[in-house]
Amino acid sequence: MKQPCLPFDETVVGEWARLEKRPQIESLYGVHFISEQLGWAVGAEGTVLHTTDGGYRWVKQNARVRGWLRDVFFIDERVGWVVGWNDWVLRTQDGGHTWLRTPNK
Repeated sequence: MKQPCLPFDETVVGEWARLEKRPQIESLYGVHFISEQLGWAVGAEGTVLHTTDGGYRWVKQNARVRGWLRDVFFIDERVGWVVGWNDWVLRTQDGGHTWLRTPNK
C-alpha cells in the first residue's frame, strides 16, 4: 500500500466539507492584524476583507472604490487606513464599515 506524502489524521480529514459555491475573492496585496483575532486584508477591485476570528471567516467590507488597494494599517479596532495604487488614501473610524477618501497632498 502506497503511503501519502504527508502524514494526516483521519479524524481531521473527516471534518472537511465540500463547498457548493466557490467564493469570489480578488487578488490580495496587503494584510494587517491588530491582535490574534482582528485583521483586515485588501486587494484588487477595491477588495477589503475583515476577520474577527483569526482568519477563519472573512467578511467583505465596501470601500466604495474600484481601484487596486495595496496596503492596510489599523491602530486599533476602529481607526485604520488603506493605500491605493494611485497614491490615494482611504480612512475609516468605525472598523471599516465606512471608508472616506482623504487628501494626500
